Amino acid sequence: MRVRLFNRLIKEIYSLCLNNGKLQAVLRDLASYCNCKSAAIEVINLSNMHAFCQWCDGLGESETYRYVNFFAGFKPWLPGILRIEESGCGGEIYLYRGDEPVRIEAGGTQWLTPAPGELVGILFREGDFLIHFVIMADEDRSADGSTILQAVSLIFPHVNEAFRIFHELETLRNYSKGFEQTMDHLSSGILLFDGESRVCYQNRQAHHDLASTSLCSVVAGQLYGASPESTRRLRDMVVQAIEHGRLGRKKLGMMTLQHGFSEDPQLALVAIPLHPDVLSMLEERMGIYAAILIGRTDRNSRINPEVLQLLYGLTQSEARLAVCLADGRTLDQYCTDHGIRLSTARGYLKLIFQKTDTKRQAELVALLRGVPVVASHQVCP
Repeated sequence: MRVRLFNRLIKEIYSLCLNNGKLQAVLRDLASYCNCKSAAIEVINLSNMHAFCQWCDGLGESETYRYVNFFAGFKPWLPGILRIEESGCGGEIYLYRGDEPVRIEAGGTQWLTPAPGELVGILFREGDFLIHFVIMADEDRSADGSTILQAVSLIFPHVNEAFRIFHELETLRNYSKGFEQTMDHLSSGILLFDGESRVCYQNRQAHHDLASTSLCSVVAGQLYGASPESTRRLRDMVVQAIEHGRLGRKKLGMMTLQHGFSEDPQLALVAIPLHPDVLSMLEERMGIYAAILIGRTDRNSRINPEVLQLLYGLTQSEARLAVCLADGRTLDQYCTDHGIRLSTARGYLKLIFQKTDTKRQAELVALLRGVPVVASHQVCP
């Protein structure tokens, strides 16, 4: 029975890496394993001193405030523990019983006789976090001190490992969020594929491109063409790119999709092999092994006017004129499209020359065409 309870407790500790909503199950089983009434945990982020506390559900108000006061009483001792850690004695485990915290080597015997209803805490540092487990002994039965010590020694390595996994997952999540925001600013549609040829990511432009054509679709993570033959060709191209990615090759694949409905734009697709760098925590086929870039014949890669405003301090009207010239249109065409006089447009152009440190229109266009293309916040065809 105790072995099953311990195994369940370890599984619950690792499950916290993905879902901290399961913390209540950990606290209940920890209290049960230690033959105590209830348990609580406090996690202190040492970089900003933010603290997170939670204790078993179903406690009365008096028991709740006992935990509140217990954690509050520990706060004055926190700077001392941090000084000890900084002096080179890190990795120590501390006991706290409402008075001065002591290292477990010196005060371990105090665990053997917890008074009925007493709160006892154990603290240890893991990276930038200080973990504080607290157990409330039952008033009607004595807690088994040796079992508590055994539980601490057995659970501690798993808590360390769970925190390591959590930190690594958090790092990946942060990278992923920045990656997604960057991808949504690109003017090309991008699809990413895992090792099973399933689409695991589409940027905003890809969603727009695929929603506006019958030539290509993503359904339930699978890529489909407008016919069985085009579907087969698409998937073969993805499979080849994935294989190249596994082997570390950089060979590109290309194909063109056309002849759908009359209003469908022609699509040019480029498959890029990718070699996943982070595989240690994932199944082999869950990495990102290939990407497809989507090009449309009806869309020019236009410079975002907002980028020019930020880069060169252009006004909105000046940025619009600069984009128009970079697209190959003339000053007269810009005046006709926007209903302004040629003299006004020439005034804009003179200011653009000054702000971009250029002297001729050809020089300005060459400069602007070297600016990275970024999609507008409103995706336009």
